Amino acid sequence: MKRILLFLFLHIFISVSHAQVPIFDVSDPSYNLDHNNAQIAIRAAYNDAKTYAEQHNNAPTKVYIPAGNYSLQLGSSTLIDIDSGPHNISIEGEGMEVTKLIAEGFESKFFSVVKTNNVTIKGMTLTRLGTPFFQGTITTKLGANKVVVKRSTGFANPIFLSDQSGSQHTLWKITNSLAFPQSHPDMREKKKIKKIIADPNDPDLFTFSGNNWKNIFNPGDRVVMKAKYGNGTIKTSRADNITIEDITIINTGASAIRITSGQKEFTVRNVHVKRGNPVNHLGEVSYYTCGGGGFSFTHGNGYSIMENCTIEGTGDDPFSIHTNDSGDLNNPPSLIVRNNTFKDVHGDLYLAGLAYTEFYNNTIARTNLQITNRNGKPSHHITIRNNEFVGNVRQGTIRLSGIQEYQSDVSQWHYAVKILNNTFTNTGSATSILKL
Repeated sequence: MKRILLFLFLHIFISVSHAQVPIFDVSDPSYNLDHNNAQIAIRAAYNDAKTYAEQHNNAPTKVYIPAGNYSLQLGSSTLIDIDSGPHNISIEGEGMEVTKLIAEGFESKFFSVVKTNNVTIKGMTLTRLGTPFFQGTITTKLGANKVVVKRSTGFANPIFLSDQSGSQHTLWKITNSLAFPQSHPDMREKKKIKKIIADPNDPDLFTFSGNNWKNIFNPGDRVVMKAKYGNGTIKTSRADNITIEDITIINTGASAIRITSGQKEFTVRNVHVKRGNPVNHLGEVSYYTCGGGGFSFTHGNGYSIMENCTIEGTGDDPFSIHTNDSGDLNNPPSLIVRNNTFKDVHGDLYLAGLAYTEFYNNTIARTNLQITNRNGKPSHHITIRNNEFVGNVRQGTIRLSGIQEYQSDVSQWHYAVKILNNTFTNTGSATSILKL
């Protein structure tokens, strides 16, 4: 009897031991961690996790990054590039307040996930040195199409941002205060840049020139130019069941999180896209936290959720979810967007070509929500409820276009979209709340 009990004990102990997920800690002495060149140890830990998974039929693995600051020299590479496996892997920090990954430049990505399932990225701050945009004040006008701009303290060199020429970039005129969050910069006036020349005697002076500027720029005007390039922070493609959780993203070049084609299910929870630069001596704060958008999702069939997130100061749309298939009415995809805050951004929130989406308990400050079609496929069965809209600065706080059936038969609007129990504060006239 004792032998039987001993056997059962050993069998249970071995089974539990085998069930434990192996942890590959980047601070393990075997990885020779250098906090000033931390990508070497992080990649080594990931490669060991990948090898283990390959040898154990994609058994779950975990790469662990303890508390600390980790400087990354990535150039144009990706810190961790997961392609066609390993599946069932988690990359986790100690927490977004204490584990900080800091990259040089804006041409790299932190994480890429392609053709891989069941991946979790959580518990860290992802940031970059510098800002993904230029901000300054016009000091001199040299004609209708040429001005001299003095760079504000702490902002990027526009020539660096513009791939040495400035061509195809845009100079935006700020027409009101930058005192966030009390007011939202209105940057409707803009012109294409033809060339940027640095002053040989002053590193903060730059001459901008273009064509057909029509004298819209004058001395004393404050202007912004954002970077067009950059690979963003986290990107996934053709990957299922992706979880991105407890992450802070600061100063990313392009989109903060981009989930592209083939995606079926994702969870984005407690993710914060934030400005990271201090107020400078002029009392200015950073307008952008990234040159591109906040979250860009291509949603396929399956259950997905975005909750408890904050997006502020994005250089493009803070939130854009669209699908390549508007859904089978008998087997619809399900998307929930709840308890998030979107504020002080350049662009709109987009729901495009979606079916069966719940958008509720969100705060939308100084931007709009647009529900529209995509590639001719209309949105339908969309519910917008219990949200707070504050300080809209454009015409149409909620804007509808290309919605299934609403144009032809008003009685069928419920089939397309329900707008229930939302509050609107300082959104302008009543006619601006809903625009069709």
